[in-house]
Amino acid sequence: HDTLFDDIGRNYADAVRLLSTTRTDHFKGTVTLFAATESLPEGWDVQQVWAPYVGQLHVHALPCRHVDIIAPDTFARLGPLIRQALLT
Repeated sequence: HDTLFDDIGRNYADAVRLLSTTRTDHFKGTVTLFAATESLPEGWDVQQVWAPYVGQLHVHALPCRHVDIIAPDTFARLGPLIRQALLT
């Protein structure tokens, strides 16, 4: 169990490193973001950070770290939000 979450954490760190050097085009549609608020850099405004990349952003703030977003207690809250987003 811990190894899985350790791997997810390392995977996330690698993705952040790789994405920091890429160029992302603007998506004109609406994006739904599930934001792990405990992993956000201090002072980050999610709407402002994403504004150059998306037309509209719908944010669901989850009080957890990114690595914990698939933990059972977080997923109990996240699952219904994903379902709602898929149905609308």
